[in-house]
Amino acid sequence: GRTGALIRDGRTGLLLENTAAAWSALLRNLPSRESLSQMGEAAAADAADITWERTARAYFDVCRQLAAELGVAVAVVDVNDLGRVKVLASSPGCDEALLARALKPNPAGNANERTPLVLVRPN
Repeated sequence: GRTGALIRDGRTGLLLENTAAAWSALLRNLPSRESLSQMGEAAAADAADITWERTARAYFDVCRQLAAELGVAVAVVDVNDLGRVKVLASSPGCDEALLARALKPNPAGNANERTPLVLVRPN
């Protein structure tokens, strides 16, 4: 996921491999309370820049740019294996109702937080 993009190792948190050796090394050499506090403050400052409005705007911008470059409608859609379809953003001309109907059966097999890229071509 985006963990590596959100956490700057040693500045806003700690990143390590999920192995016994890595955890053991971390637990033997924990940063000081002061360092951990500074990381928390830096993380809070970084997180203040992450807003739903900024994320939505980025999705819309990508959809518009791709649609202009490719000459087709583009959408960013969250689909799951429970039949939920949520169009997060789309370019002008995208038939969101058609897209929702096409993706509701979960044709790409989304599960376990996998993120496939799906191309939908209306007949």
